[in-house]
Amino acid sequence: MTMLVIPAIQNVPGDVLWISLAAGATLGGNATIIGAVANIIVAEVASREGASLPFGEFLRVGLVVTVVTLLLSVGILALELQFGLLR
Repeated sequence: MTMLVIPAIQNVPGDVLWISLAAGATLGGNATIIGAVANIIVAEVASREGASLPFGEFLRVGLVVTVVTLLLSVGILALELQFGLLR
């Protein structure tokens, strides 16, 4: 998704869209095991160590973490924009 959005925002002045894209790409994959490569690696290592990491359990926690971190990111971006820290 990130690669598809880059051409659309390439000529937009300012940093807000770029930072928003980076935050969304980074935080959005945290909801599911298959959402990010790091999650898959953790699930594989846990499996090798004998720990079970069911998809549903990961999703239940991952959705909460993802929503909270995305809301915090939006809030921080809004504050930075409000105080003139972003252009």
